Amino acid sequence: MDPSPIQAHPPPTQDVHIKTEERARPIPPQPLVPLYPQRVQRYKDKFQTLRERYDTVTAAHTEYTRAMQRATEKEQRLQAEIKSGPPPPPFFL
Repeated sequence: MDPSPIQAHPPPTQDVHIKTEERARPIPPQPLVPLYPQRVQRYKDKFQTLRERYDTVTAAHTEYTRAMQRATEKEQRLQAEIKSGPPPPPFFL
């Protein structure tokens, strides 16, 4: 029978002792370092920039959609004109 990983390693036999001088020694204060770096760009500025970009892209998309609709209508008119053009002249032998 295989011993479990907990039983495979016996507990350490040496006790860990902390000297009383080390306990009494105060911990030196750590310098205050921000956890996160300073934000280079504020969220409001970033939002405004992205909003302007969104508006520009949306306006271009709307313009392209309208141009495509006009081109489709023109193509349909030309197809209708071709289909309903004058009949071919009679062929005389």
